[in-house]
Amino acid sequence: MSLRRCWARPAQALAQAVEVLLEAEGWSEDVRLLEVWEMIDAVVPHAQLRSAVATVTGLVPPPDAEDDGGWRAAMAGGDGERRWRASTPPCPGS
Repeated sequence: MSLRRCWARPAQALAQAVEVLLEAEGWSEDVRLLEVWEMIDAVVPHAQLRSAVATVTGLVPPPDAEDDGGWRAAMAGGDGERRWRASTPPCPGS
């Protein structure tokens, strides 16, 4: 499975959750965190969201890591992806 396909579901889940968060900005000032979580959970279940965060966290380099080009090559596909893939966790369901 390519990295792009591996990222598709987790990225979609994260995007849906963030969309609800951004929407919540327009709700009343009295909105509680629990209400926001309930709205997010209605769009993407909490367990799926946790899994998405874990997948993406495992696939991207830490914010303070030096980019030696390996990560960018992996995203571009080809041999770079195969070399980089050997050092990354497997995609869920693969």
